[in-house]
Amino acid sequence: MTHNDDEPIKGQQLPPFAQPERKRKAKEPKPRPSLHHSRKRVARPDEDIIAALPEACANETAAVEFIEMMRWGGTPVCPRCASPKVAQMKDASGKRSARYLWRCYECKAAKRAEQFTVRVGSVFEDSRLPMRVWTTAMWMTAKAKNGCSALELSRATHRTHKTCLFVLHRLRWAMATDWSPEPKMEGNIVADETYLGPKTRQRVHARRSRQGGNTTDWTKKRAVLAVINQQTGEVRTRTVERVTAKTLTMHLLETVDPRASRLLTDKEPAYITTGRTFALGHHRVDHSVKEYVRHDGDVCVTTNPCEAFFSRLKRALVGTFHSVSVKHAHRYASEFEFKSNTAKMSDGARFTALVKRAVGKRLTYAEQIGA
Repeated sequence: MTHNDDEPIKGQQLPPFAQPERKRKAKEPKPRPSLHHSRKRVARPDEDIIAALPEACANETAAVEFIEMMRWGGTPVCPRCASPKVAQMKDASGKRSARYLWRCYECKAAKRAEQFTVRVGSVFEDSRLPMRVWTTAMWMTAKAKNGCSALELSRATHRTHKTCLFVLHRLRWAMATDWSPEPKMEGNIVADETYLGPKTRQRVHARRSRQGGNTTDWTKKRAVLAVINQQTGEVRTRTVERVTAKTLTMHLLETVDPRASRLLTDKEPAYITTGRTFALGHHRVDHSVKEYVRHDGDVCVTTNPCEAFFSRLKRALVGTFHSVSVKHAHRYASEFEFKSNTAKMSDGARFTALVKRAVGKRLTYAEQIGA
């Protein structure tokens, strides 16, 4: 009996590549969800604000009513006497007055200035710009992580660069926080400083380098001190004329409670005197030996939070604003202090916080150019 070469011998084990293929049972496809099925949509808390902003940035009446709602929350009060006995002033046809005036009956009875608008008692006071321009400027500033330049605002609102620069400086003044009535920071406090100002010109830099002198003119720069709570991430900034033990101690003790805090700095000698006043000690890292983070028990000794803040600030100065005068350094530091402390907010909530901060502050043009 002859054997067919194509048939395997009984009892012979075939290699894996020669074994016959087994028929696999086809898997039933999983049912796909219907195209009309969708997850339940969760409304954002600032959805109404963002939805109303496009019209408020284009229509003056909508802008005034929008800022009135943001400032007074549906219950207008007199900015001078805080009385709720107010009413809108209307013309003969029943429409609101062209200047969107209100009348306070308490001030009228006391024979004081009875008329006011939503601009009174805020950074918008005595500004002839339409309210829609202010709304656009606040929105562009609040939503921009790296800031909004005056030229960018000028292109968006069709106003001059000088006007837009003044508008933005007023908003930066509104963002600035007076920390004196606020409770002082406690815990692990990171402190560091940086310098803002013009760079040395290339020719001057080369000449000073050949002469062996200092290539940087520090008299044209302004020092900015940043104090950050390592646990909460809260930032507080100050501009200082000179980085000395006296000035650093003064500014640190204004914002920090040394009886319940620990100071974390680099090897800057000016912090040695200041660190002696902190009850929980003074820990330092040495950048000269490339030491940037060190763990002393449960304490993470580093100045990286300040370095990150300065990185965002300088990236905006170079990439967005391009040219900044050192006399306005405190304004730009205040802007990024505000943005850092509201980083976890949504854009609408940050816009609301900016409107609230604009109340009770005033910056005139004379104060701006003389700052």
